Formats: sequence, structure tokens, C-alpha cells
Amino acid sequence: MKIEYVWTKGGEKMALKVLIVEDDPTLLGMLRNLVFPLDPRFTPLFASSIEEAEKVFYDHPDIVAIAMDGRIEDGLPRTNEEVWAAPANTLDLVQKYRETFSGPIIALSGKFRQDLLDVGCDYYVKNKYDIHEKLIEVLCLTPYPAHQTSHGKTAL
Repeated sequence: MKIEYVWTKGGEKMALKVLIVEDDPTLLGMLRNLVFPLDPRFTPLFASSIEEAEKVFYDHPDIVAIAMDGRIEDGLPRTNEEVWAAPANTLDLVQKYRETFSGPIIALSGKFRQDLLDVGCDYYVKNKYDIHEKLIEVLCLTPYPAHQTSHGKTAL
């Protein structure tokens, strides 16, 4: 069964809400400005801190999927070495979401992929830029025409 939209009690169609927890401004800009505007079936809700991710999650009980980075800097200035050495800090958040959320959670981290899968993520992407395609796959959607090439392959 393919889901294309959520239908409201009034019979209106509403885009699928997905929570993207990520603090990389380059990736967020690309998703916000280039990827999701091409597919009206999605309403992306972005959070770049753990506090913001908790608030967005509880403010929107109709979220259908979550994409979760393994490490959110939460505004702390760090050197590249410190960032690389720092442990995952979103594992507790995934566990907290799993208490009430049964939809798919996608790991957006190569370094912390297995940790995220172990605490409740269902899927992962090898490349964070592939999140749109992974959402289409796990939500059983058909690729949106704006993302189709002449060869029938999904592309951005």
C-alpha cells in the first residue's frame, strides 16, 4: 500500500511531516531549499539542536518519520579533532522517541550508525544527501515526477 498524503478528518490532503534532526548548515540549506520544495508530499520540520528536536517532536504528534544525526553540536564551538572524538549524543533522544513513536527513524550518521540502529533507528543512509530517497523508500511512496530523469532513475 502506497501512502502519498495524510488525509484529515475534513477530507483534505495534508503533506507528510518528517522531522530532520541535523546541525550541518550546508545539508540543511540543501534540503530546505533544493530537495523538499520539489516534492509537495512532504512537510519537513528541521531541528538543529536536541532541545529543538524534542520541542518539534512533541508539538507535532502527526510526524510520520524521523531522520536523526548521531551527534548534534548544540552550538558548542569545537575543533575538528574534538568533534571527531566526541561521542554520539542523540542516542537518548532516539530511545525517548521510541517510547511513543512507532514510525521509521533513519540514522544520518556514518560514524554512529550502529549505535543509532542499536537504540531504535530502523534504517540508515550511507550519504546524508540521500535522505529524500530513503524517506520515499521507507514510506512506500512513488518517486515524485520532479525527481525523475529521462531514464526513469530518481535524481536531484
